[in-house]
Amino acid sequence: METLVQRIGDRLKQNKVCRVFFNEIERAWPLSAEERALRDQRIKEIEKFAKERGWSVAVRDSGLSATFSRSGLKPG
Repeated sequence: METLVQRIGDRLKQNKVCRVFFNEIERAWPLSAEERALRDQRIKEIEKFAKERGWSVAVRDSGLSATFSRSGLKPG
């Protein structure tokens, strides 16, 4: 948790915002087994959807993020 606090704090000293990907956030707030199963099921459904249409898809958690900003500033 302290590493995450340090990273966000350091970035906000230099920038208006700091984007943190969920794979980093999960280290501080891990998903429950039920949440992980639901996420995995959603990924399988997306892959099936694409395959049925002759498409490819790559689903990555790193595509999900939270954007932090200093108080009073709206993330862009």
